[in-house]
Amino acid sequence: MVKRVVGSCAVALVSGCWGNTTSPYPPGLAPLDSPQQAAFPAPDGGDPEPEQLNLVSGSTSSYSWVEGAAYVHGSLSAVWAAMQDPDVCADRRQVSSYTVTLDDEPQYDVSFVIHNTVNSTITVQFDNSWRQDVTMGTKDQPLQVLAAYQKTSGTTFIGLMAGSFVAQQLDDGNTSLELVEHLQAFEQGASTAEQTLTDFYASILASVKGQPLPTY
Repeated sequence: MVKRVVGSCAVALVSGCWGNTTSPYPPGLAPLDSPQQAAFPAPDGGDPEPEQLNLVSGSTSSYSWVEGAAYVHGSLSAVWAAMQDPDVCADRRQVSSYTVTLDDEPQYDVSFVIHNTVNSTITVQFDNSWRQDVTMGTKDQPLQVLAAYQKTSGTTFIGLMAGSFVAQQLDDGNTSLELVEHLQAFEQGASTAEQTLTDFYASILASVKGQPLPTY
């Protein structure tokens, strides 16, 4: 188990009749649906695939949703290496600290659980379980990678937190990313999910370029 400590929590929590629950993660790996598909960034000058994240968002009667589309100037192998890093996948803006359990589901190419702690008015904890597979190509030469996560246990402040990411090789130097998050949580909505996907994309870019991950 690996322990990480990050900056102060930005989530405002209040006292109340809250507890913990488990959310079974159904077997398998598939991208999440969203009511609207985000458009990939338009060419910018001489760059047909600019490093930019486009987002669309909304809500249903049950949860808020966000979908994103982006490009990364890097090979899929480099992008996937970044996605396999729990520090890249952790929500370092929102949580106070976290630990990681690696390889909890060996039937997937990559799996880990991020055990999050949020210290605010009260302290709450929750787990996000991650699964990743190569869906086209091979582990040594991937052409498409699918990653998904779900909140599987912890605070009832979060009723639903789930996401998926599809990364696809475009050519030797460029990768496309499609990102989706569904969120139902106390005093949080689409804007929170938008920030999560924006931070994830920023961490991917930093990792691929060999730069330090953003801090908050």
